[in-house]
Amino acid sequence: MLPLIRGEVKQLHNEISERQGRTVDPDCPCRMPNVKERIAGKGIRFDLGYTPNALCAPARASFFTGLYPSVHGMYNNYHSMPVIHVGLYPGVKLFSQHLRNAGYNLSYIGK
Repeated sequence: MLPLIRGEVKQLHNEISERQGRTVDPDCPCRMPNVKERIAGKGIRFDLGYTPNALCAPARASFFTGLYPSVHGMYNNYHSMPVIHVGLYPGVKLFSQHLRNAGYNLSYIGK
């Protein structure tokens, strides 16, 4: 087997990533009734998505606040050096705080 050159590796990665993102499509052979029918079928499914930042911490902070990194204060992953700013700016609220204030019982889980 010949080694893959850089362009071929990138193309292979793109094809695999696209297939993984399409598992909720109705014509995908994956059997996932709860995801396909209950979540994607009755909810909102986005065909295109863009991240406000290539790093995970600022992108997740944007997801949970609805704000751009320049507004919420997370510019990079805080464990990466050099750190531009640690944590959110004072007064920035996550949508989970609004849910808690509305009476929802919340829990936390990480990867």
